[in-house]
Amino acid sequence: MEEGLRLWAAAMRSVHRQRPWLTRLPVTGPPAGPHRIAWMEAALAVLARTPLDWAHKIGALSLLGGYVVQAVLQEHEFARSRAEDQSQADAEHAWSRALAHLVDPERFPESARLFASAMFDAREADAPPDSSLADADFSTGLELILDGIATRIEHATP
Repeated sequence: MEEGLRLWAAAMRSVHRQRPWLTRLPVTGPPAGPHRIAWMEAALAVLARTPLDWAHKIGALSLLGGYVVQAVLQEHEFARSRAEDQSQADAEHAWSRALAHLVDPERFPESARLFASAMFDAREADAPPDSSLADADFSTGLELILDGIATRIEHATP
């Protein structure tokens, strides 16, 4: 199940990366059009082999699809806002350093600790060689969501 949803999310991400305007389409009702129904059908086919009820299947599909769209939208926005000759790692480093100076540690202690940490400095080295930081970020979030869906499946009654 997890691999099927992982592949579905990766395919959906690829389409949204190629067509950035898709991330900006308003959600005004149920999925309309053959492609949106096809995406829904593909995910439901993966979830069909689980004991989840319809409400949980739709919840999982909404969470996962929303995550993909938001991740691609954020990736596009970050790419648009940084200088053409600046890598994502450099942009994230500059962003975290700027925030480290702006965040009041007494009011936002955990945020201050995050931005003062070396996390943003080490991310380039942590990313797989054939992957970008956006890919690593996407995979981290995707795995968290899939873990949650898997846990829900484990506790579902058929």
